[in-house]
Amino acid sequence: MATGTTASWKPAAPRAATWALAVGLILGGILSPTPFRSRCDFLPGPGLCCAQETSRDATPVLGPAATLTAAGVVLDMVCRQDRLVVATDVGIIEIFALPGGDSAGGRRPGGDRTAGEPVAGGKTAVVSLPGITDFFGDQMPPRIFSVDRSPDQGVLLFVAEEKGGARSLRLAVVGAREPADVAGEQYLVFSAAAGLFIKKARFVADDLALVALMSNELLLVTLSSGETRYRVQVSQSSFSDFALDENRSLAAVADESGAVTLLEVASGQVRRVLRDGNLDNVYKVGFCGGRVITAGQDRCTAVYDTATGACRRLASDFLVYAAGLSPSGSRGAYGAGEQNDIAVFDTDSGVVSHLLRGARSTLNTIIFRNERHLVSASDDTRILLWSVP
Repeated sequence: MATGTTASWKPAAPRAATWALAVGLILGGILSPTPFRSRCDFLPGPGLCCAQETSRDATPVLGPAATLTAAGVVLDMVCRQDRLVVATDVGIIEIFALPGGDSAGGRRPGGDRTAGEPVAGGKTAVVSLPGITDFFGDQMPPRIFSVDRSPDQGVLLFVAEEKGGARSLRLAVVGAREPADVAGEQYLVFSAAAGLFIKKARFVADDLALVALMSNELLLVTLSSGETRYRVQVSQSSFSDFALDENRSLAAVADESGAVTLLEVASGQVRRVLRDGNLDNVYKVGFCGGRVITAGQDRCTAVYDTATGACRRLASDFLVYAAGLSPSGSRGAYGAGEQNDIAVFDTDSGVVSHLLRGARSTLNTIIFRNERHLVSASDDTRILLWSVP
């Protein structure tokens, strides 16, 4: 493994819609009281048609409970215990200690505190990368496309932009969690010379990571040595996103075909392919509580039961760029409409319980900290914290 400082670190083409689904799309969908039928149920979401606009007006609307401000546009973030790790487009990774105010109730727009009012403090560490040279020979900060924190909380894993558009996979030691996360040494796992166009990487264990390439190949990598244990081609479609389950033993891999592939992390073997939830590119995927949620270019969010492959769909009136699941899988959230609202819904019934309003630009990440508290990021510097009854 090449090092950035000293010694090595130790520790599927789109499927055509069925006749029944086409009729459901035309008629606006039918809400079935029976969760997860054998087919893919269609559930119209807020804003799809006039009737749904009426329902949307009756849905409780909450404003953000708190706001954090990142150094640049947020490209990726993860929540690990009480820490939020944020990757930006200005070569900076920040770690925030989530404020105690997150446990407070959600605020309605126009309440006592102004929606979007910044919260002071909370930042505990910063990792900063030097500038790179772009295609025109100009200096610019590198974008950090992906970030994660190790299970023992001591190391960050991130994908960084390099000269000429290449990418590298790096580690940064962040040290003890209390009283602050002090950023220390950085190491290279894969340099730009490796020629890997990495899009995302996540820890499987303290010395093991799952790495996704834009070509929709997955690599299982030993971080201390740089050894690739396997390299598998998931499909011929371009990679979009992947998510690990709570045990980090299964990965849900989404691509431009709309299908989601479940793989065993240890072996790289395909366990199941989930279909019919989306008919086009899936931008984001979440995996919790035996369920997978998607955010689709076809203006739909799909929730799959991973044991049976059954799914249900919820529609939006705009492209869905972000979605997430609560730890139990009983609650879901997705970007709903051009105004960047977040619809929180029950995954068994598909009923939307709340709309979260306050994002100012396109949503790119929705994370449930627990069953009631969420964090969202958009294509700007604002990170919003939400509390849902």
